[in-house]
Amino acid sequence: QAVRTDVAIVGAGFTGLSAAHELNKAGIDFVLLEARGRVGGRVESKWNGLGEQIDSGGQFLCEDMPELMALVRTLGKTLVETYVKGEVIAQPLTGEQDAERIYYASRAIRDRMNAIAPGDPTIAGLTVAAWLDRQNDPGEAKAAFRSMIEGLWCQALEKLPLWHLIDNDRRITNEVSELQYFVHETMQSLADDLAEDLGDRLRLNTPVRTIERRLGGVRLAST
Repeated sequence: QAVRTDVAIVGAGFTGLSAAHELNKAGIDFVLLEARGRVGGRVESKWNGLGEQIDSGGQFLCEDMPELMALVRTLGKTLVETYVKGEVIAQPLTGEQDAERIYYASRAIRDRMNAIAPGDPTIAGLTVAAWLDRQNDPGEAKAAFRSMIEGLWCQALEKLPLWHLIDNDRRITNEVSELQYFVHETMQSLADDLAEDLGDRLRLNTPVRTIERRLGGVRLAST
């Protein structure tokens, strides 16, 4: 079924939902196309065995994210401070002194990495895994570095470009921990609330297959 509109938005993650929200307020005709059967992109929630709805995707936020914090407050969500105090336990189990030594050794690898310019031609096409293999650090320090980065990115080092990780690290300017808060009602609920008043302008299960520029406009095909 052909649909004519002024603006087509591809993807109902927070970027797409925010764009749709602003267009809706401005009275501009649009359609928001999402391949999956839900909105939210990288955020997601599931029901656990206790009957509680919990985040299973992007979860945390902090005061250094003013736009997101403002959205949470506008939508009346409940912020819960993340409990991070307690004893640090390493796996496999090791003594406290050894764990501290390995941690600082892994941090030294990260500092050395971040001393490289993201645009350095010698790292073009190099993954973090390939770069790590070239380092002469002890295996336990390299394993801790891998665990730290893969845990933060939810991505294997073999798939992560070195320049991208360096560039991202340089742009982190947090004054507080990014794990400062989570949303009691789930981060997914923010996306659901943003989508609530979009009506039939939101099309779920509608993957965009092609985007074609034409005279006087653009044609998107979803079949």
